[in-house]
Amino acid sequence: MTNPERLWNGPDGDDGSVHIVGNGLIAAYGCGPNLFNIFGPPYSGPSWGALTLTDSGLTCRAWREPGTAIWHYRLADAQGNEVAEFTDVAVAGHALLARQCRCRQPLTLSLRLADDKARHFATTNPAAQMLFSPRGRTYYWEYPLTDPGFCLVAVGGAAELAAADARTMTIRLAAGESLLTFAAAGTLPEATLTSEWAAATGWDGLLDRTRRQWAAALAPLSPLPAAGELDPARLAWMVDSTATQILAQQGLTGGVLAGHNYRMAYGATSMASSAACWTWACTRRRARSWRDIGVSSRLKVPSTTPSRSALRGRFTFTRKTAARSPATLCARPRTGSPPRATTL
Repeated sequence: MTNPERLWNGPDGDDGSVHIVGNGLIAAYGCGPNLFNIFGPPYSGPSWGALTLTDSGLTCRAWREPGTAIWHYRLADAQGNEVAEFTDVAVAGHALLARQCRCRQPLTLSLRLADDKARHFATTNPAAQMLFSPRGRTYYWEYPLTDPGFCLVAVGGAAELAAADARTMTIRLAAGESLLTFAAAGTLPEATLTSEWAAATGWDGLLDRTRRQWAAALAPLSPLPAAGELDPARLAWMVDSTATQILAQQGLTGGVLAGHNYRMAYGATSMASSAACWTWACTRRRARSWRDIGVSSRLKVPSTTPSRSALRGRFTFTRKTAARSPATLCARPRTGSPPRATTL
């Protein structure tokens, strides 16, 4: 399976390509080593904030670990010398986002809250700060947060955390290994327990747990049918990328995020529709057009090309309707049971 890298040339000279790290509970959209939107739970909710690298003159090569939504970053200076390696993972089964940092020289990260409605507070632990999102906090202009949220930001190893101002925290990474975690929950005790569990488990345990869950989630994709005239390695990578993108953006209740510029989760999206049907077309060269249907999938791609009736227990087909604005879609009342979701 091919493993393309994405070159990041700094905040001013970059093409702006976006990736996601997520597990259905917590997620982050990133651009190179910067995570410009950290959110969840739930997926349809306000952002906690953005984590950015403040050092200038650095480039980064980023790549997704095959079979997962785990992202790796290799940072270099203007002379091409490697200065650090980062790895981001949304830990399986927990609203926990973790970043491991291996630095050869000191670096600085800035964590800035999304807006002045969110708050951060010091804790009894000098290596942790509590983020608080109050009930009623609005996002995307008019949608209120129905329950309060908490997120405990903690550092370990060669990292230090300090508040810079009312909306900004500074994370200083010394040479060596560091661990940065975001543990989110509906209550502070839950967030605290998750953060403590992460510290006790350690980076290797968090990474191994997540890799095993991803392997189990994507097991239905193997083996792929014959690719015909397509390059088998390229097809495997494309299918793997499609499945991980949908899984990482599918919330616990089944909705799939509309995208990084409008983070609302819906039960059926054009992305899920095109991705699932495109996979069948690539593997069996099926002529069916995805434009006539909408698909809400449990991400179990069949190894053969079944009939429409055989898919009813695995995919939900809906009639194509006229385009509606996001506000209309969100306001539309939901009926029936929520769709089942694959949770990592």
